[in-house]
Amino acid sequence: MQISYSGKVQFCVFLINQQIFAIDIRQIREVNPNINIFEVPSTSEHIRGMLNVRGKIVMIIDVAVKFGKPRITLSNKCHNIILKNYHELCRVKDLELSPELKKIGDYSIGFIVEEVMDIMEFDSTQILPPPAHLSEVDSRYLSGVIKYNNKLLLVLNAWSVILA
Repeated sequence: MQISYSGKVQFCVFLINQQIFAIDIRQIREVNPNINIFEVPSTSEHIRGMLNVRGKIVMIIDVAVKFGKPRITLSNKCHNIILKNYHELCRVKDLELSPELKKIGDYSIGFIVEEVMDIMEFDSTQILPPPAHLSEVDSRYLSGVIKYNNKLLLVLNAWSVILA
């Protein structure tokens, strides 16, 4: 999925292994504090389990594991970032959806994160291309980086993480 940015863009900013990440809120359905995740036996290490959100089942991915880091330790600061499904994404402006996303359909997927810090707005000119060789995260998972208060926010392309 390609993401184009213009004008002001809002991001959900959060922590994974003390690294600051951001996801364009256009990709997010909701941020949910429920961490009562039911583990599913015999699944990939990065699949944390299933979560019941108002009667709908959401598969929760531990992005830290996907990045080769230890599992996120559950605490009262943890949240699940529930992503929009394929049909919801089709209604979002300025998103080019890749054909493989169609396989997701109405299936709900989310990420467990250590802490949701804030919703922040940036001008699209502040979003820079991701460096080719990052030590922390594979650059194919990123749609950009933002310099903010002497820190670097890594802008995740949520669906590239899931489909990789």
